[in-house]
Amino acid sequence: MQQGICRELKPGIRIENEAIVVNPYEGCDYNCAYCRFRSSRYPVKPHPFIAKHLEEVLQENPDLPVIIGAETEPLGPSEVKQGLTLRCMEVLKDQARPYTILTKSDLIAIPKYLSQAYYAEFNQIRPHSHPQIFVPGLLCRSPNLFFYPYGL
Repeated sequence: MQQGICRELKPGIRIENEAIVVNPYEGCDYNCAYCRFRSSRYPVKPHPFIAKHLEEVLQENPDLPVIIGAETEPLGPSEVKQGLTLRCMEVLKDQARPYTILTKSDLIAIPKYLSQAYYAEFNQIRPHSHPQIFVPGLLCRSPNLFFYPYGL
């Protein structure tokens, strides 16, 4: 069996299995029983320079896909105060880079976040660069939002 390759590039950003993985926060605000990053064990630590670091990493790796929130919740209560995930989404929008965001937060439905997710519909440079947003437990009718009920 081949092992995945993981390389930490900047705090909160790494390359893993041919993808740029972005975690704007270390730890998690939630206390999900199934998660190893429970808030009781890992208090949230923001990566304040993640948007600047993401710009650098994107320039160095122009062809790799981007995943936001592969380890911890990118849109938890800390996001309301810090706004780091939103800044990462803005960087990706500015560079017309497609990305996948993994979240179970309803914060993604707030207009300032949704406007970042739908930029590609009007983009002439990369017309198929729609971000994908995976929201477990949230029913959506958009082609860019996918419904995955808990328990799958």
